[in-house]
Amino acid sequence: MPGRITEMTQRIGSGYQTKVQIKRNPKGEGSIVFKFSSEEEMERLLGLLDSTTDTSQNDK
Repeated sequence: MPGRITEMTQRIGSGYQTKVQIKRNPKGEGSIVFKFSSEEEMERLLGLLDSTTDTSQNDK
């Protein structure tokens, strides 16, 4: 699974154009962290995440 985590970290980071960290515990629970260095970058990421959410809700 570590190879898959590395691959997904790279894919998500590339897609959102920022550093991403994925953490998992032995139970399989975890978190995905998006790194940002400014208020503007945080707003850009939130906008991208929001637009992704809106699109997926329209598909239902």
